[in-house]
Amino acid sequence: MSNSYEKGKLYQFNGVEFVEVEPSDGKKLPVTDDAFEAVKTVRSAVQKSLGMRPELSVVASALLLKATQDEGSIESVIEYGKAVYEKASNQ
Repeated sequence: MSNSYEKGKLYQFNGVEFVEVEPSDGKKLPVTDDAFEAVKTVRSAVQKSLGMRPELSVVASALLLKATQDEGSIESVIEYGKAVYEKASNQ
């Protein structure tokens, strides 16, 4: 690869030179550590039931979509948000 880089492209060093990284169609959604652990716990339960391990993105998507149908979701988000921000402000 030459040293001419294009604006807007993503490059990664491979130990010798910078190579262009293929863009991903996947979305990235940062989550708290406890939420990530909860998704992994659900994935393990699904794996035991189905005999195959689904991708984390499938589990997280299913949980988020289910939460949109639950009337208590908004209150859960408010309570969780308060707890997260309170914990952060106390540190």
